Amino acid sequence: MNVIKERIIKFVLIEADNFMGKSSSVTTDVGQDDSVQVTVVNNPKMYHLLSNTWRRKQQKLQDENNKRRVHN
Repeated sequence: MNVIKERIIKFVLIEADNFMGKSSSVTTDVGQDDSVQVTVVNNPKMYHLLSNTWRRKQQKLQDENNKRRVHN
């Protein structure tokens, strides 16, 4: 998790019949700016699981940073 902790991560959900010959899939791509895109095809549950987990992790890190600032 430390490797991607400071990267920008974008989640994309694509819902389509037979998209690129795939019924469902999850792929990741790393951009030249070190941003990460996670593309979920035809699997809304997986998309919501991944995006909500990432959002909660980011919120937890932000809360920890705010607590450190208060104590310093």
